[in-house]
Amino acid sequence: WQSSNRTTVSISGGSVTLTVNYDGGPNISGIKLVPASSKDKAVSDGVGVEKLITASSSALTNMDLNLTLETLPQALSHQSLRWEIYKGYNKLGEGNFANKNQGDVINLLSGVQVLPKTSKFKLYIWIDGLQSNPNTMQNQDFKFVLNAKITNQGTLSQPFNLDNSGANEPVLNDAMIPVIYDTENSKWIKADSSNSNSTYQWYDYDAKKWANAVLVKETGTEPNLNEENKTVSIDNTPTVVDKYTSSNQGVASSTSSTTFTFTTGSSSGTLSFDYTVSSENNDKLTVTLKRGQSTSTIISARGGTYDTSYSISIAANTSCVLTVSYVKDSSTDSLDDEATISNINITNLSGNIAVAANGSYGWSRSDRNVYNLVTYSSYNHYDDGTYSFPEYYGDVLPNGNSIIDRYICSDITSRTCQTVYKIKSYSGNTITAVDEYNNSSFTARSTYQSAPVGTEIKEDSILAYYVWVPRYKYKVWNINKDAGTDSYNAENSGIDIVFEDEAESTGTVSCNYDFTITSTESKNETCAGSNGDYYTHPAFTFGNQELTGFWVGKFETSNETPDYQTGFVNTTDLTIRIKPNVASWKNTVTNFWKVIYDMQINNNIYGLPTSRTNTDSHMMKNMEWGAVAYLTHSKYGRCTNNVCTEVTGNNSGPFITGNAGNSVSDTNYVEISNRYDTAAGQLASTTGNIYGIYDMSGGGYDYVMANTSSTSGSYTFNVKNAGNNYTYTGYEKYIDTYAYGTSSYDVTSYNRSRLGDATGEVVSLNAPYGWYNDVLIYFTASSPWLSRGWVLTSGDNSGGVFSSFYSSGGTDSTSTRAVLTVVPSS
Repeated sequence: WQSSNRTTVSISGGSVTLTVNYDGGPNISGIKLVPASSKDKAVSDGVGVEKLITASSSALTNMDLNLTLETLPQALSHQSLRWEIYKGYNKLGEGNFANKNQGDVINLLSGVQVLPKTSKFKLYIWIDGLQSNPNTMQNQDFKFVLNAKITNQGTLSQPFNLDNSGANEPVLNDAMIPVIYDTENSKWIKADSSNSNSTYQWYDYDAKKWANAVLVKETGTEPNLNEENKTVSIDNTPTVVDKYTSSNQGVASSTSSTTFTFTTGSSSGTLSFDYTVSSENNDKLTVTLKRGQSTSTIISARGGTYDTSYSISIAANTSCVLTVSYVKDSSTDSLDDEATISNINITNLSGNIAVAANGSYGWSRSDRNVYNLVTYSSYNHYDDGTYSFPEYYGDVLPNGNSIIDRYICSDITSRTCQTVYKIKSYSGNTITAVDEYNNSSFTARSTYQSAPVGTEIKEDSILAYYVWVPRYKYKVWNINKDAGTDSYNAENSGIDIVFEDEAESTGTVSCNYDFTITSTESKNETCAGSNGDYYTHPAFTFGNQELTGFWVGKFETSNETPDYQTGFVNTTDLTIRIKPNVASWKNTVTNFWKVIYDMQINNNIYGLPTSRTNTDSHMMKNMEWGAVAYLTHSKYGRCTNNVCTEVTGNNSGPFITGNAGNSVSDTNYVEISNRYDTAAGQLASTTGNIYGIYDMSGGGYDYVMANTSSTSGSYTFNVKNAGNNYTYTGYEKYIDTYAYGTSSYDVTSYNRSRLGDATGEVVSLNAPYGWYNDVLIYFTASSPWLSRGWVLTSGDNSGGVFSSFYSSGGTDSTSTRAVLTVVPSS
């Protein structure tokens, strides 16, 4: 082969045909090689060789690639004349021409795997300017021939990647561990990173199996079975208390009301009671308290599920009337809606409590068994060895069989402890045997990194789950972002996505964003191309770096103490977790930016490098959300045979990560719904199985790094009420910027959108709604931050992967998502 001569060669070997094409890059005949500081510098300055070589085979085979020196003067037989060969970012071979003679054969590749799809290699030849270059090298010519041959047909000298989708191989850093889910044993195990072992196959994008990886603790503790079937005697005899239940229940437009009249004695006292509500829509529980001549509303609970206690101090010698009302809305439904009030207690009571029902519907009285022992289906295990039970998983279960294999603390009155019991037997109202767990030390990271595939990666060791989104281009259906436009029925049949090879950009559409455009009737972005053309998704350009893909947090972000109360801590003093079955963290947008960026600080707990050259942890950008949304709405996500299904929303009231409602239309808040690893729970993932990304519909709002300018005609960073933990200058690649605007609910607001961000392209004619009737409320100069995914509220089905909402950047009910970019070291 000599540049433009015989550029494509076919080789036959038995039943296999190997086709090799050398016609990549410019014709190298006549190139003047001069010293350069690197191969990349030599190529960019036109003084080095960069040759693309493609190979494909009719069946799995291996290939040798050789370079034969037809002409090599002795003056060029020098170590500074170098070669390297790559597949993507991976260097497969390197060498130099020292001690080489005319006629020698240099083996560039040996036994490299070639599949029935195109494999791409790049050969570089240059003079290394960082070494001495004798003057005798000047004015010399050399010529070489490349040839390929079939070797080891039917066997593998290198692993065979079982994924044939064309998706780029996931890029791991040293801290990341590839994982797959062992369905039979309900646990995550170490995957085969080469993706060649069918038993432990890491990913298969054609089968909607996206690559997952985890970050784990360096050291810490793990649960240790200290004693099996330990004999105990833990009493759970119930206490009988009065219970009052609303008697209107499912009767439309009805009100039940009951008064409790009492007087305190000669010293002050306390009124306390428990109440529960299970209702929907506009059903409402109201409790008022009249003390003397003053009346106040102490409880107002509308349209949801509540189970809590209330207490209030009352002065001495005070006549009181406690009025409890339950109002049913105008709908008539099953008798599932009800409210109860129980365990009414007044310390220092003078006389008796008088109870009277008012109106047609009163409150019926019955006895209620109150069990003091609360058991739990799961626990959180923290770095310091503490076990903690989420309050929303607690359940009072008097039936002996139903509490087997549930957990309690050894101190049965606590939700946190250093020793935990797993209930093994129960007799009457007494727990008689438990498995006792305490803690043992564990060097997790080094153990798992060296462990064989199939090793369980214990949940207690995992700090964060990530999912790989490979680089792709997509067929554009609405290039001008005109409401309701869909040139090839992408909404119903799915977005046409083609994975790109390594960091290549093969899409033909290009876009330019102009902040100086101020007319609401004009679009700030113009794109060259037409509907039906392909656009390399811009999320894969990170600053000046082209990515082969990026890692996305599998769940909404949580923190090191992931309970409902600590989920609303507005701080940067806690550290990030990305885990299922915990309360997501609500914080300001710029605090989120800082804590995710700081996952790479010195001595970080994740094992991530402090250098950001090859690894970069950052808060998800709007364009990255768009890339996930589009991959979700494709044959690699929720579309099969040109039929697409909507991601089921997370309707957990305490914002528990990874949960799912019972159906897409199930929007009623519940304490806990279907966990991420159940069949119903997996419908809340982007793939409809456990390998996708969760909480992109419902849960909390998800802040993305997207900001609308505070000034018209140019871009000025608009921090608003979000705090000051983010500096724009010098960090431009971490944020998607948008033009100034004041509208949110009309089509003109989407004129400020960008192609690929899953807003302007998906707006329907019924603005502000888009695909799946997801609400699209855009950000403005007064509310300059954008959140995605929506918070499901009772009866509201506006949430979804394509929804958005504006914000001033405060805490609200807004979580976020972390992204990790990793590129190999060159």
